[in-house]
Amino acid sequence: MIFPKLGILGFAVIALSGCVFTPHYATGRTLLPMKTELIIGVDNLAIASSDSGEIGVMPAVLPQVGLNLGLPGRFEVGANGYMSGIFEGKLRWQVNPRSYEKFDFSLDGTYGLIGDGFTYIKYGSTISKTFDDITPYFYYERIDNLSGFNEDDDQDIFDDIIEGVVEELSDASSNVGVGIEIATKGKTAIIPEIQYQFYQDSLDLGFFTFGFCIKTKF
Repeated sequence: MIFPKLGILGFAVIALSGCVFTPHYATGRTLLPMKTELIIGVDNLAIASSDSGEIGVMPAVLPQVGLNLGLPGRFEVGANGYMSGIFEGKLRWQVNPRSYEKFDFSLDGTYGLIGDGFTYIKYGSTISKTFDDITPYFYYERIDNLSGFNEDDDQDIFDDIIEGVVEELSDASSNVGVGIEIATKGKTAIIPEIQYQFYQDSLDLGFFTFGFCIKTKF
């Protein structure tokens, strides 16, 4: 199908490895057991490239939908789907006891699938501090490719471009980001978030992306 491929291609080319460095939208505090959370986000709104020393901004509005579930032992699982054909499963663990009030700290892991074969893992951590209705957070994550795209007889130019961009720029890359979870009335919160994505531990080979989401607990 050409439209899903165009979606992945657009995401990969415009955001380089942004297709696998998806937004975080999470503080260091996990959900309480059996509590759920719906996430609706608009990701990669703008990109400022530092690779060539020139700053450029272009639209790349790509929606996502996610669902998280709290588990016993301060664990949390989640699933996210993106318009570009990316699916992610997540597992997070809050390290500090819930009674600890100075800050919250979590260890985060993600398994991702793009299209019909490309898989990757992301792993990192998040630290946050709650001030009344506002919770700023900072996170770091690294990505490693697990497998490349499946080869088949029907592979076309879109497949070749997608594979080349994603596989070359995603492996052994890193992402740092900051966001603020702002509680609103009821059980809803909004989160603006900014990331800096860079490759092969080279801080000068990267760019910024911005995302925004609405969270609803139920």
